[in-house]
Amino acid sequence: MRRAAKGALILLAALIVCGGILVFLGKTAERVDWQAAAQRESSAALDNADCGFYHMRGYWIDGSQETEVQPQGRLELVQINLGGFLSGPVSEAGLAQIDAILAAYEAQGTRLILRFLYDWDGKGMERDPASLQVVLDHMEQMRPLLAAHGSAVYIVQGVFVGSWAEMHSSRYLSEENVRTLLAQMERTVPSGAFLAVRTPSYWRLAAGRREPLDAEEAFARETLASRLSLFNDGILGNWLDCGTYGETPRAASSSLSDRWPREEELAFQQALNLYVPNGGEVVLDNPLNDFPQAVEALRCMHVSYLNAEHDLNVLCKWEQAVYEGEEEAYRGMDGLSYVDRHLGYRFVVRGAQVKTEGWLRKTAALTVEVENVGFAPRYTPGRVEIVFRPEEGGEPVVTEAETDVRGWKPGETVRISAEAPEGIGRYEVFLRAVGGQNGEPILFANEGTHADGAVSLGVLTKEKGGLFS
Repeated sequence: MRRAAKGALILLAALIVCGGILVFLGKTAERVDWQAAAQRESSAALDNADCGFYHMRGYWIDGSQETEVQPQGRLELVQINLGGFLSGPVSEAGLAQIDAILAAYEAQGTRLILRFLYDWDGKGMERDPASLQVVLDHMEQMRPLLAAHGSAVYIVQGVFVGSWAEMHSSRYLSEENVRTLLAQMERTVPSGAFLAVRTPSYWRLAAGRREPLDAEEAFARETLASRLSLFNDGILGNWLDCGTYGETPRAASSSLSDRWPREEELAFQQALNLYVPNGGEVVLDNPLNDFPQAVEALRCMHVSYLNAEHDLNVLCKWEQAVYEGEEEAYRGMDGLSYVDRHLGYRFVVRGAQVKTEGWLRKTAALTVEVENVGFAPRYTPGRVEIVFRPEEGGEPVVTEAETDVRGWKPGETVRISAEAPEGIGRYEVFLRAVGGQNGEPILFANEGTHADGAVSLGVLTKEKGGLFS
């Protein structure tokens, strides 16, 4: 009996010790709770950089001391007409005038699509400079001016020559001359800006191949091809986009300058313009640019910018149409506003989840899902951050996400991950993204987005006493 009693006492003591240990562990073990914020897509217009409808302004360069510059928006197409210098270099007064124009736009924070030209009247042949060398010299003269105002320069279109500088109707557009002009343009335009040619066939000629870019080459931005984008001032004007496309099938093509049929050129743009911009003007009211067909084409071409004034007949037609598609946030919106909302990139946070690991000390991994519902990607870099803000006050914990916003492709959802801070606390969690040289916010299309561009993801709580929870 004594042995039995002694054994019972030992067992009881062991149970008491174990119970104490469990109570201690129960009080010190961590519990993680995640309350995700509800996400609702916004249909509001977003003031994001490098996309949307642009306004156009032209300047005749004559050495004027004062040139009125009145930016009309964040994105503007500026035409610099050098037609007064067809036989020689631009004068010092003319260069000073161009410098003042660029400086005024830069001071306003306007991003520029630049086009240098000699013709505004569709008379490219008559307005060609005296020699190809004059054009090359003019390009070289622009180099220091563009470098000085590089933060304002987004795209430089064309190679100076042709009617409206649209790369047609010029004596200087043979294959050899185009290569020469684009080589000089590559030296002239700052490395942070894009160049643009009028047709996919010009792109293939300049790149020396039939295949479009891939992400590795494009993001490195070390070759002419990786910086060479498209502009199209005949979008949906007719089946050939007013000379943009041709009738030579790719399989039968013997020259890089051949223009392929519409279907093949659209497929080419669908691949290429995942990495370089595409935009221009819609023209000539016809069934091809009726609203439903236009949306399909703009999405396929990954169009990110369009002229806000041309063609008004087409734009008014879109305004009178109504969006009745699958995107619930925009259903019932007029067609012009729908296009405006979708030009370029449009990022929407779809939700955030937390996964925990560990026993006594838990780690929490946050995953955020973001969809790009725009027609195109963002083509310039940005920084994406997950912000854990302590509710009790103190400095927030900021984690930079390992993601590249340029890879957030239209129609796709990306997942961004971040580790939660260690230790006990209650945090409001936000996602924010910034881009550009000044770190301006990249705005998300989520209702309730903060003024600084941050989107609330939810509340994360890490507390003790979670062993048995």
